[in-house]
Amino acid sequence: MTKTRTEAETMSKIDIPAERLFGAQTQRSFENFRISNEKMPMRIIHALGMIKDAAAQTNAEMDKLDRNLADAISPSLSTQAPSGGTKAVTPCS
Repeated sequence: MTKTRTEAETMSKIDIPAERLFGAQTQRSFENFRISNEKMPMRIIHALGMIKDAAAQTNAEMDKLDRNLADAISPSLSTQAPSGGTKAVTPCS
């Protein structure tokens, strides 16, 4: 049996596999909108990770985001590495 965590968002609570890094809205979309078997190319996933990292670091430098939170975001993006796969980051890969 897969371990899960429960997250809440505006609609309701939803169970998400514990090893996944995405949140309630992504899980809900994954369950309700199975319209394609196409997967997002790894290059796009990596590029989005780089953008999120840059945004977190920039917002921390501008005192718009707590430095500890910004520093926590960067390592989580490293789970996109091909060796670890991307299922933890997005169900679209």
